[in-house]
Formats: sequence, structure tokens, C-alpha cells
Amino acid sequence: MYYFTGIQHTKSGDVAIPVLGYDTVDGYKQKYHHEMDYAMSNADFLGLTILVFDNTGSIVLSDNWVREANEQ
Repeated sequence: MYYFTGIQHTKSGDVAIPVLGYDTVDGYKQKYHHEMDYAMSNADFLGLTILVFDNTGSIVLSDNWVREANEQ
């Protein structure tokens, strides 16, 4: 089992992503790509932090994206 969570960093403040469980690697990777696409396409986002851990508590994916200051 894999557990997906993160923080959406927006102009109005940080928003926690509720922990979601996935049975497969493909499942959490699909969610990862969806969240990244959404954040990068939304001008209100300043960044995104994503963390995926397995049922032993080991981190299997950790990523942080920050919008460049000159991006519009």
C-alpha cells in the first residue's frame, strides 16, 4: 500500500492534501502527475510539496516544485 499526501503552496496560504491510499505504484504516480499538472497550470500556486510513503513508513517519493519568480 502507498500513501500520498502533500502541501499546495498558494498565494492565499498553504493547503494540506489529505492522505490518499493506493494499491499500486501506477496509482500514486497518476495522482502525482495530476497534482503537478494542476499546480503548474494554476497561476495561484507558488509551489507544491508531495510525499508518498509505504505501509512500513518508508518514503518512496518526495518532491518539491517552486514556481520561478519570473513566471507568469
